[in-house]
Amino acid sequence: MTHADGLTSSATTLTIIDQAARGAGLGNVHQHLSRWPGLPYRSRLSHDTFTRLFMSLAVTSRDDAIGLKLAMQAPLRAFNVAVYTFLSGPTLGVGLEQWERYQAIHTLASRIRIVHEGNLSTIKIDLADGALPTTRSQREYYLVLLWRYMLWQTGEAVCPVEIRLRRPDRRGSPHEQLLGCQVSFDQPDDAIVIPREAWAAASIHACPEVFQATTRMADMQLMALNTNRVELRIQLALRDLAEDARPPDLAAVASKLNMSVRTVQRRLADEETSFKQVLDKFYAEHARRMLTETNVSIAEIADSCGFVDRRSFYRAFQRWTAQTPALYRRNAAKPSMPPGPPH
Repeated sequence: MTHADGLTSSATTLTIIDQAARGAGLGNVHQHLSRWPGLPYRSRLSHDTFTRLFMSLAVTSRDDAIGLKLAMQAPLRAFNVAVYTFLSGPTLGVGLEQWERYQAIHTLASRIRIVHEGNLSTIKIDLADGALPTTRSQREYYLVLLWRYMLWQTGEAVCPVEIRLRRPDRRGSPHEQLLGCQVSFDQPDDAIVIPREAWAAASIHACPEVFQATTRMADMQLMALNTNRVELRIQLALRDLAEDARPPDLAAVASKLNMSVRTVQRRLADEETSFKQVLDKFYAEHARRMLTETNVSIAEIADSCGFVDRRSFYRAFQRWTAQTPALYRRNAAKPSMPPGPPH
């Protein structure tokens, strides 16, 4: 990813790294950050602050796999509202789509992308460069931490096909031993590859009431961040248009954002997406919300998502969730008590 100004991460992220560093015997993070005096402590910290921290931890530990080891030490219970939406959704697929939507709450420098190809699903993670280039240990930390949350959410029911890393292979690397799966090095991206069928794996933390409440809270936090990502602004505009029963076409969205159609298209291209892809994500979220929060018939939901026939909606919904709408609604109605995280 290219350099971006104003990239920040939540202070919760610093707390998690602090506890992981202590667990790895590296002291507290403030000892490392003290090399750069005058860093203010706020609810959001700059991405470069975290880059400096990982650089210092790597120098202190002299460990090429420090990002991986910190992620394995990180306490999973120290999380924010975005992770609640991930854990409390009915399935792994829904949780990951929530993580993708609300990841700016964790950090504006991180982006996950979900790609379905054949019988595999790939979760890719990118970190933007700030004034300082992102380190390899940062990328591995965020990727492996996400993987640990995936295991916790499903009760370790998901087995990865592969974890891909951009780093070069090192003799004696601990990655496969610690992760317990195939690790491929020298890859074009950092990614977790799972079977497509795992998308429907049930969350052992599923709770419709928590899911609905935290989704609303996460939406409010996203708006408070005042991010410049046009994709997010379009998602919120689409929701407003749907509530007003207005057709969510590109012209209506551009008008609501006070932009020209061409500007919206250019901004989306800069973010490596398109209006068609954003609209597809919106309909996927809208359909899930309607199935979870209302008793509206599936035929009506299909119509509200712009599908002319129910079969087309069924195919799209199975592409989104690997489930039928009826099965998704039944699973979403089954609350369960969340156990503690794995040790």
